[in-house]
Amino acid sequence: MLLNKPGHIIWYPSLQPLNSAKDIASKNTCLKLGREARLFFKDTHGDSSEYISEYRIRFEGKP
Repeated sequence: MLLNKPGHIIWYPSLQPLNSAKDIASKNTCLKLGREARLFFKDTHGDSSEYISEYRIRFEGKP
């Protein structure tokens, strides 16, 4: 739902830690995330292709 971009091809969605001091101390990675993470994806449109992080995802509920 977040990545609806008409005319764009979206590739490789990936959640990554925020690289905050807490994430670094907790050794968070794409396989072990904290409560918040960044959503990265490759956006291809026209002759352009770039990796983008436009969204932060927050997980709610019991850990």
